[in-house]
Amino acid sequence: MIKRLVILTAVTFATPSAAQAADGVVLWQSIEEGDAPQEVADKLAAMPEIKRAKVKGKPNAPELSIRYEDDGIEILGETFKVVPQFEGSSLSYIGLGTDHSCTVDIDDRYERFVAALQSKYPTFLNGPFPVSDIRSVMYDALPDRPSSSTTAMTDGNTVVLFQQNFTRRDPPSTTYSSSKALNAISGLVASEYRSYYDACSENGRYRVRLMAIYMSKAGYDAAMATAQQDVDAELSDASDKL
Repeated sequence: MIKRLVILTAVTFATPSAAQAADGVVLWQSIEEGDAPQEVADKLAAMPEIKRAKVKGKPNAPELSIRYEDDGIEILGETFKVVPQFEGSSLSYIGLGTDHSCTVDIDDRYERFVAALQSKYPTFLNGPFPVSDIRSVMYDALPDRPSSSTTAMTDGNTVVLFQQNFTRRDPPSTTYSSSKALNAISGLVASEYRSYYDACSENGRYRVRLMAIYMSKAGYDAAMATAQQDVDAELSDASDKL
């Protein structure tokens, strides 16, 4: 399972050029793979939760500036923002992402979102996982190395990757100085961390960001094959050196 999760993480952050083979696949709502930036902006702007969507950036590196009626799109008590990813002038995949929040009830959140997605994408490509595995992934996070759990599902045409991305923040080191100014700064840093930690009722050093990433099945398969080749090459190189 560990190897599978590594590959899936590579897919999520890989250059999405492999997804070009299936233009026209509906990824999310009415938005299709291969849509031009303005098409994506127009479709988003038609949604009641979105006030405005405007194309920015260079023609070969477009970005969308999205303004929401409220804070974002509410789904099962979580607030998501839309994250489109273009390659050149074509949409490669599109994501929904939350801000980082406390990890309270991550077990229940995982089960609710997976159940909701399964009604639309009934076939699992990776997962589902027991809640004990989700918590193990959370505790794997380090201050300089986030951790991630990915559940992949499909309806045969579109794949959705549901991710829980965990970060960890440890308390600052305690420093003592003959300088009152430095001691005051150290106290402020410690106080800020305590506020951060106490903002969550449990596991205060951890935060989670939820992501739902939609791509075509053809693009997913191609990206998985490329990621597998990269993993195999890395293992072969390590084997030669051991």
